[in-house]
Amino acid sequence: MGRSKWRELKGKFNTKEIEIFDVDRPSRKGKKQKTNASVEAGKRESDKRVVRSICQGDLGQEKKKLAETIKAFEISIRSNKSYSAKVEELLSKVKVMEREKEENEKECTKLREKIEEKEKTMLDLQEEIQRLTEQNKACQEVIAADVERVTELDSKNKSLNEELQTTELHVISEHRKGFAKAFRQTRVIAPEVNLQELNVNKDVFDGKLVNKDDLPEDVSSED
Repeated sequence: MGRSKWRELKGKFNTKEIEIFDVDRPSRKGKKQKTNASVEAGKRESDKRVVRSICQGDLGQEKKKLAETIKAFEISIRSNKSYSAKVEELLSKVKVMEREKEENEKECTKLREKIEEKEKTMLDLQEEIQRLTEQNKACQEVIAADVERVTELDSKNKSLNEELQTTELHVISEHRKGFAKAFRQTRVIAPEVNLQELNVNKDVFDGKLVNKDDLPEDVSSED
């Protein structure tokens, strides 16, 4: 029994009763005292029963509290087991997530390397495009100069063609004039000669008059 409970019992019973309860020995006084002692002994037994009852009640309460404590402890243990299981599950998930994170980081590293490679290729292509653009510009300038030159040459060629046509017409005209002149002179010199077969478009080949179109290519006239 605790000290606080003992103080509580001492408050309920007087000091003499407690002393009698504590000292269980016969009295040395007279019969009167023996009778009083018997009464006191009865009271003491009654007090003992009261104390035992109180102690038993306190013990029952303590047992009840202990049972509740044990029950709470068991619940706590089960909760801790459930909590431990959940923690283990969470730790397992964390490990899986860490592995996934490592795999994702590796994949991201590969993707970054590919991106860097693509960016490098893109830069190379941009440089190539720039070079081809500059080359195309230079070619366009050359083409423009060539077009201008061709236009100029076409203009000169046209002028030359016109001049050639004029010259050809002049040569034909002069040729016809020369033929007519020779024809007139022949009529004066040899009036008896028949000049009807003469033709400006004919020439002598193999002792005969033939059209120029019928002459061989390697023969233009006969001396």
